[in-house]
Amino acid sequence: MDNIKQALETIKNENSTERFFDFKVFNKIFLSAAGENYQINSDNEKIIETLKMYFSGVEDFNQFGCVSNKFSLNKGIYLWGENGVGKSQFFNIIHKIGSKMKPGYKYPTRLKFTKINSKLFSENYMQEVRKKPENTNFELSRYYKGNLYIGDFGKEDLVFGKKELIGDLIYIRNRYTGFSFITSNLSPFEVAIRYGTALADRINQDCNIIQWTGESFR
Repeated sequence: MDNIKQALETIKNENSTERFFDFKVFNKIFLSAAGENYQINSDNEKIIETLKMYFSGVEDFNQFGCVSNKFSLNKGIYLWGENGVGKSQFFNIIHKIGSKMKPGYKYPTRLKFTKINSKLFSENYMQEVRKKPENTNFELSRYYKGNLYIGDFGKEDLVFGKKELIGDLIYIRNRYTGFSFITSNLSPFEVAIRYGTALADRINQDCNIIQWTGESFR
């Protein structure tokens, strides 16, 4: 991570308000965080470039046409595709970069986010509620605002066999500030089938929708 720290020194500023990177600087940071074994090929190159441009703040980040709905830097990301293509890995790299951002650096605030896994989150919620049904320590409202990454959306079970906890969380977050970053195997059409058209419309409103295609690396 020394290379990341060195690159950050080139963008240090006394003001900690959000400012975007020069793309060349961010690309250097990203590749350093990704490591030499990170695989970029003809299948994923345009998708990765699109996402890097988004996170570095390039206004016209949809130069390759990867975003299927109306694109905007003011929206989060809904990244869908088959298992093993690199969706979660990409966000792990971004999270790694964000964890190195300190006060005094000018950086896009979207680089810092909380991470949850849909399936584990739902399971933990049920465990906590079973312990204290009337006074659970699980504060769901903590996840309503701020930047949030939701991994494996669609793999979670119904909470207590009846509640779509993650779907409700995504829907509620529209009322608050913060970016939602979501990875899933579900297409927008499949989201509408499972969770209803209201949530599918909310995701379309709140997120840049990108399909990650290509062969699995697993």
